[in-house]
Amino acid sequence: MDDIVKSIALDNNTPALVRRDKEMDVLYARHWGELCHYIKKHFGPGPPDPEDVAQDAFMKFAAIDDREAIDNPRAYLFRTAHNVLVDEHRRLALRRANPADTEARPVSDDRTPERVLAGQERLEILTRSLRAMPAARRRSFLLNRLQGLSCAAIARMTGYSESAIKKHIDLALKDLDASLSEAERIGPSVSS
Repeated sequence: MDDIVKSIALDNNTPALVRRDKEMDVLYARHWGELCHYIKKHFGPGPPDPEDVAQDAFMKFAAIDDREAIDNPRAYLFRTAHNVLVDEHRRLALRRANPADTEARPVSDDRTPERVLAGQERLEILTRSLRAMPAARRRSFLLNRLQGLSCAAIARMTGYSESAIKKHIDLALKDLDASLSEAERIGPSVSS
């Protein structure tokens, strides 16, 4: 699933998710050790492992189409790592607070073949819809919903106004909803 989402985030002209260029090499050399140290100091040795969190932050940065629009890449990396850790700690806290919810019910209870197939079809519909969106709309939506960036942060990053970012996100949601509604109206599809 992550591969699908990451490939959607890229424009069709982008050759690969992680562009191994000099900018990324320099950024990695300058900030990798410092970022890992920050994570260990403020959040401990894991889980999740500080190196995994740092790698995730670098991957999210590398996936951004217009990295030049980010004024302070170091700050972006540190904020992204912080957000990843906060989200993971929330998930762990929820699991600890409700162990009966996660342990009492077998995982495969609701994974019938029909539900799995329905989920795969919905994913295909949403993937096609995202790929069909204008690049700015798709990028705004993915940065907001997958990377958790605020409209203001996306506006600063992209150069669009905050209201334009909100409009892009609203239109993306409407596009996705319309795609699902259309698919439900037509009925089950044959996999393409």
